[in-house]
Amino acid sequence: MMEKSETEPESKKFDYAEIVSDLIWIAEECELRCMFDSTKWIYEILSNLSPLHFDAYEKSKEKASASNSAFSTLSSSDRFIVKHAKELIRDKEYHRAKFFLERFNLRGTYETFLYYWSWYLISLRERQEAEAEGLTRKQEFQDNTLAELRHELEKLKQDKPEIFDCFLNT
Repeated sequence: MMEKSETEPESKKFDYAEIVSDLIWIAEECELRCMFDSTKWIYEILSNLSPLHFDAYEKSKEKASASNSAFSTLSSSDRFIVKHAKELIRDKEYHRAKFFLERFNLRGTYETFLYYWSWYLISLRERQEAEAEGLTRKQEFQDNTLAELRHELEKLKQDKPEIFDCFLNT
């Protein structure tokens, strides 16, 4: 029977700020080395951490000078949601990005743009696939996804006009 070492603590406490900091560091290192699959999974881990992790991280880090970009004004947790969505879109996993962003209630303009952008890219992919199949059938393509997207955007513009920044306001 093994006995407990006297130097081993009774309960290990985790430093939430350090966890977030380490994950950020490894994500940046993987991105620099073009290890995009690893980066995607790290962002998924970060986007699913509890708010306690990000609260501890926000309190521990030095606040950088304020920036005017929308991305820098996002909270840490929202920033990783956006980064993960961008990784999914870059990997052409448009359905997965749309589904992932739906879960977070589109809190801001950046997340909202990525959600509708992924939906638009789904429509483009479906059109390309239908056109490739239609070469032999000579059938006209009906884009129901794009029509549904347009309807949702019109509804959103009426319900939440403040969400329409320069990207969505076309």
